[in-house]
Amino acid sequence: MTGFSTTIYNSLGHSVGGASGSRQVGPDARVSLPVYFRNLPPGTYTVGFRLNTSAGNSAIWGYPNGGAPAPSGPLVFTSLPAA
Repeated sequence: MTGFSTTIYNSLGHSVGGASGSRQVGPDARVSLPVYFRNLPPGTYTVGFRLNTSAGNSAIWGYPNGGAPAPSGPLVFTSLPAA
């Protein structure tokens, strides 16, 4: 794997944050992907992600407008009101 992108979607399917860059597969064959956001209003959000290889192949998961469903179900998190 040579590159990635992540996108955060709100409950209406609109993009509200994410990240992109390069990553290496760890010695345990795992990859950690960052997701950046600021000041999200309270609510439930879904994360879609894309992985790219040095051979020019790519695969996408969890995007509301295409790609495969995320493995083990959607990546979902909830933003709570500030205390």
